[in-house]
Amino acid sequence: MTLCLLVMTATGVIIIEGGFIGALQAEAALSVREAGNVKKILVNSFLAEKYIDRVRLDLGPQSVTRSDTEIIRKTAKDFFSEMRSDIVILAFLDPDGGIISSSDNLWNGYLNRVLRETEFAPVFRERKGVVVERQIGARRLLFMVDNVDLVERHYVIALVRDLSFLSERRNGQYLMFVLLIAGALVVLGVILSVVSSRITRPIELLTENAQKIARGETYERVHVKSRDEIGVLARDFD
Repeated sequence: MTLCLLVMTATGVIIIEGGFIGALQAEAALSVREAGNVKKILVNSFLAEKYIDRVRLDLGPQSVTRSDTEIIRKTAKDFFSEMRSDIVILAFLDPDGGIISSSDNLWNGYLNRVLRETEFAPVFRERKGVVVERQIGARRLLFMVDNVDLVERHYVIALVRDLSFLSERRNGQYLMFVLLIAGALVVLGVILSVVSSRITRPIELLTENAQKIARGETYERVHVKSRDEIGVLARDFD
């Protein structure tokens, strides 16, 4: 029984944790694809704004043209205004890690601090994208940080997704698993109790009858109807 319980527990943990890790990997892959889409949109939007400025300049020489930095800020701001709810923050940073624009200014201080940690160093030193998972209080966040090239300079985008729902789902699965194990133990206990009673009751009757015979009460009979060895012994005893 103990071995069976251990096997069930180990199997349940492996299945739940395997599903959780698989879900994390799937979300990480999704974040990489989303970051790629964001990079394309930013580049195309920037080029479109540059083209608009050139058209304005051709139509009216007195038109005020915007600097690349101003266009970048506007492009990022326009894009960040329409964010999905599962993305906590999407930030656009300069090559030194300074935030140019973000979808939620309340996160800027934290994001500036986190991106200076060693895990994100490859983004700024080697221009490599990184995916980092972090637990912040009750929230599980996934950071996707990568580079994007604009006007012969490389900038950085940081996409942060809230994966707390994965932890909540895993906790719910563990709760259901514990309830399932508890229910199985109750059922197993009832079955063992019934089986034990069927085995021990005839023996108890034989013992009681033997004690009565020892006291001279030879008229008692053992009423055991089973056909196993104990039943045969009871009939012989009678």
